[in-house]
Amino acid sequence: YIYHFDKLFFMPSDLTGGVEFNHDNLDDKATDMQKYRDAALAEDPTATGDRLQQLIDKYTPDPLKQIVNIASAYVQNEWKSEQWSFLIGGRLDKNSIMSKAIFSPRANIRYNPTQDINIRFSYAEGFRAPQAFDEDLHISNVGGELISIVRAKDLKEERSRSVNASMDWYHYFGDFQANLLIEGFFTKLSDPFVLTAPVEDPKGSGYLIQTRVNGSGAKVYGGTLEGKIAWRDKIQLQAGLTVQRSLLEGHGSHLFFHVCKILRKFVRYFFRLCLIGQYGYAEFYIAIILLFFQKFQCFLKILRILTFSQISQK
Repeated sequence: YIYHFDKLFFMPSDLTGGVEFNHDNLDDKATDMQKYRDAALAEDPTATGDRLQQLIDKYTPDPLKQIVNIASAYVQNEWKSEQWSFLIGGRLDKNSIMSKAIFSPRANIRYNPTQDINIRFSYAEGFRAPQAFDEDLHISNVGGELISIVRAKDLKEERSRSVNASMDWYHYFGDFQANLLIEGFFTKLSDPFVLTAPVEDPKGSGYLIQTRVNGSGAKVYGGTLEGKIAWRDKIQLQAGLTVQRSLLEGHGSHLFFHVCKILRKFVRYFFRLCLIGQYGYAEFYIAIILLFFQKFQCFLKILRILTFSQISQK
C-alpha cells in the first residue's frame, strides 16, 4: 500500500506499508544409500544381513524435518524534496520457531547541498533466525574427515545493527563524467552464529560434529573510496579501495580474507588487489563489442567493393 501526502508536517511524503507471509517446508533425507553401505563395509567387510543394516543405519544421517512460517508487517514514511529526504520505518517479523516477534527499525537521511553532491546517513537493524541453513543439510569432507553441522538447542537469533555514512560527488567536464564516492560503515553483531571445534559424534556415526552456537559478539567497520571517470559511452575507468576490519569479542582481532572474482560480463580488462583486511580494484572497460560490429560492418563493405571490382575486371 502506498499513499502520497502533499504535505505531512513539514514537506511532501510517501507512506508505504504492507504484509507478507512465507511458508517453508523442509524435509531432507539421505538418499545416497550406496555411500553409507560402502562406509559400513569399510568398517566390517564381512557384515551381512542385520549386522550390515545396523552399520548402514549408523552411518546414515538422521532426516531433517523443518516447517517455518514467517508473518511480517512493515511500514515506512519518506519525506522528500530536492535538497532533503528523511525516511523512518520498521518491520515486524514473527518466525514460528521463535517465541517472540522481532522488530527491526531503519532510518535514512539524504542531503544535497548542491546538484553534484549527495550525502547520506543511514541506520538499520536485522536478524537471522536460528533455523537450519543450506550448509546444515550436507556432510562435508575436510581433510578426509566427514563433518556434520548441528544446532544447539538454546540457539538464539543473531542480531545486527548497522550505521552507514557516504558522500557521492558527480560532475560533468564536457564529454567526461566523473564520480567520487567516500563511504564509512560500522556493524555490530549480537549473538552471532559461530561453529564449535569438531568433535566425534557421541552416537558413534563416525562423523565429526560441529555445533552452531551463539558467540559473544562481533564488530565490523571500515571505509570505502571509489572513483570513476567516463568518456561518453566508449571508455570507462573505475578504481576503488576498501579497508575493513572485524573484531570478534573475546577472541582478539581477526581480519577478513577476500576472494576476488575475475570474471566479468563482455570483454573487460580487470584487476583486483587483495590484501588481508583491505582490498581494492581497478577496472578499465571499453565498449569493444560496439566497436567490433562497427569495424566488422566496414570490413564487409570493403570486401563487397573488392569482390565487385574483381568481377568487373573479369
